[in-house]
Amino acid sequence: MTSAAGTRWLRPAMFKARCGQPGFILLALLIIPTGAFARTDPLHAWANATPDALERWVAARTAAAAARLATLRGVKGPRTVENTLVLYDAARNELALATAQTGLLVAVSPASAMRDKAQALSRTVAAEVAKLNLDRGAYEALAAVPAPTDAATAYYLQRTLLKYRLAGVHKDEATRAKILGLQDHIADLAGQFDRNVQESAPVLTAARTELEGLPADALANQPATDGGHALGADALGLVLELGANPGLRERAWLAQVNRGFPANEKVLTELLAARSELAAALGYASYAELAAADQMVGNTARVRSLLDEVSDASRDAQAAEYAQLLAFAKTRSPKLTTLSLADEKYWLEQYRSATWGVDGETVRGYLPYRAVETGVLQVVSRLFQVELKPVKDAPTWDASVTVYDVLDRGKRLGRFYLDMQPRDGKAPVAMSSEVVPGVHGVQLPESALVCTFPADTAARPGLLSLDDLVTFFHELGHLLHHILGSQGRWAGTNGLQVESDFIEAPSVMLGELARTRAVLSLVTRHHQTGQPMPNALIDKLAAATTFGRAQFVRGEILGLTTLALELHERRRDGLDAQTDATIARFTPFSLVSGSHRWASFDHLTAYGSTVYVYVEDAVIAADFLAQFDRERPLDGPAGARYRKAILEPGATGPAAASIRAFLGRGETLDAFKRWLGAVERKR
Repeated sequence: MTSAAGTRWLRPAMFKARCGQPGFILLALLIIPTGAFARTDPLHAWANATPDALERWVAARTAAAAARLATLRGVKGPRTVENTLVLYDAARNELALATAQTGLLVAVSPASAMRDKAQALSRTVAAEVAKLNLDRGAYEALAAVPAPTDAATAYYLQRTLLKYRLAGVHKDEATRAKILGLQDHIADLAGQFDRNVQESAPVLTAARTELEGLPADALANQPATDGGHALGADALGLVLELGANPGLRERAWLAQVNRGFPANEKVLTELLAARSELAAALGYASYAELAAADQMVGNTARVRSLLDEVSDASRDAQAAEYAQLLAFAKTRSPKLTTLSLADEKYWLEQYRSATWGVDGETVRGYLPYRAVETGVLQVVSRLFQVELKPVKDAPTWDASVTVYDVLDRGKRLGRFYLDMQPRDGKAPVAMSSEVVPGVHGVQLPESALVCTFPADTAARPGLLSLDDLVTFFHELGHLLHHILGSQGRWAGTNGLQVESDFIEAPSVMLGELARTRAVLSLVTRHHQTGQPMPNALIDKLAAATTFGRAQFVRGEILGLTTLALELHERRRDGLDAQTDATIARFTPFSLVSGSHRWASFDHLTAYGSTVYVYVEDAVIAADFLAQFDRERPLDGPAGARYRKAILEPGATGPAAASIRAFLGRGETLDAFKRWLGAVERKR
């Protein structure tokens, strides 16, 4: 997903944004029936793409869930896995399908009426899920099941019971009713916040005299005006990176970060208040403490310790980067005394070009989308030893969507959908969304990868940036984690049901792998010559993109991570004042007057207070990547070991156990520190 500053931050599933309490609904939703419940109706919500048909499809899911739960409650005699957990799974599966697919359609459906209906229905399903999360009868039935002998089933049952207790199932009836109302209200507010961002499509009118530095062929796809162009959301990133006019850059920055303003001020204020009230009802000092309770870190004190360690490791490097960048900028614009956040990407691009002879437009020339897609799929196929087979005529929500099956030595493991170009009404996000859960012998997992990469124009094919390429790999990492890790008996132990503060680690690792020479040699093809990127250019690109890492870690990730944590711990002043004060602690770049960065920070709905997963998982991912051969990462045993130890287990046990299985120890900060300072930062 694209952050307010234009840096792509990712989330694994759209429907996570509708969770009132992090973790529980994600875990509990994606449970699937065993063979006792064969499906006779459509598996996909878009099989009959009308609002009325979607409503009927969702109603069938909720009715089937209710029937399974009624059977569960009527069980006589001792509780067992077969007569209790199976029925519970069957109910959860129906709600899982409805939640995942309505959430996806909100983001991708070409029809406004379908998006509106999907959003309304997603709230309906969220209310049903919230009720089940506080269903004491279901909880007591599960609690009465004797400890299973199968380790994965035992872990799943134990974790589900923990989630129930964290949800407040043990509270009195009045408190449970209050919690249920808060959960429903939170889901409504989160969906409203996301739609406000999605439908606030900025258009920036720029005079021709302001367009210096922007490539003419990129502007060809932007509507012309008298004396200039109307720049859409897809062009704002180019303005920030290449636009020589500082006034235009500042307007582009504000257009990006102020999406959702002013409507989201009231929404976010109410959302934070509701989450705080929910935490109090559950007996926690803050929503941040509640959200950390079922994570690897366990509590916010450990979160802050981690953030302090990463801050200390990156502080000096960031200061050195900024000093070098400002000194360079002064050679071009002597009157400059400081650089603002709106200037950051432009001067980074200029510095990298002057120092290493690398510029974004040259790199884009080697990344036409169609060639990139072919190369990316070849890389993951080779790395994880799977076959990715195109599927023709598969039902989709739009004709532009492509479909692939994932096979292992001829055995089909699952399916995924690629929806990669912008269109009217489509959310401007990058995300991987579960479509169908998976369970061995019953139902194969499916995922969708949604991006808004540049579309082809008459002048040239859609060309990606290096950040776009990293995004592609990152999201594909989520997708493959879901499919490869969803082959067991229980969907509750599927790949993306791991602790939320581990969920980004495999994808961050795959995204960093995209920057290596081995990968770039395979995925790059110049849009005019068809030649791969030369090794000399790849090496320069590696050096150039290392510069700025410390600023990214501190100014972008740590700043916004801390903001999300503190907004959910305690409110002070107004949203603007608290946001500006927090961001200023982590960056030497000056703030931009008139910005409301919180308004488009949709990680506040997707992750709540737990945006720190990006920091934690960056540390883990660096340790993972260090286990691969530096020159030939796609060869050797590391890829197969990684698939077996990290991806395939899914959530059959604690994430810490998977980390130890791959590393032979727990993670450390050593590889992350080396990643921060991979090259000398001096000219």
